[in-house]
This record gives sequence, C-alpha cells and structure tokens, in this order.
Amino acid sequence: MLLKTYTKEIFRSKCMPGSQSIHYYAHLHEDIAKVLPFLNAELGVVV
Repeated sequence: MLLKTYTKEIFRSKCMPGSQSIHYYAHLHEDIAKVLPFLNAELGVVV
C-alpha cells in the first residue's frame, strides 16, 4: 500500500467566516511522486 499514514485538516475560511464551504488538507507522510503522473492523467490537472 502506498499510503500508510496521513493527517487530515478540515477548517472554514478565516477570511470569510460566514461561508458555507470548508477546506480540507491531507498531509501525506509518504512520498507519492511515482503516482503523480497517474493522478494527473485521471484528474486532468497540471501537477
């Protein structure tokens, strides 16, 4: 398995406290560099 541990951070925007959206950061504890080309192909984003 590529990821063994990660930490998640979920929070509301500090500059817009009334906003109904949230932000989510996943802090990965392993190197995922080998997977980035596959993610790019699947998600269609520039990494």
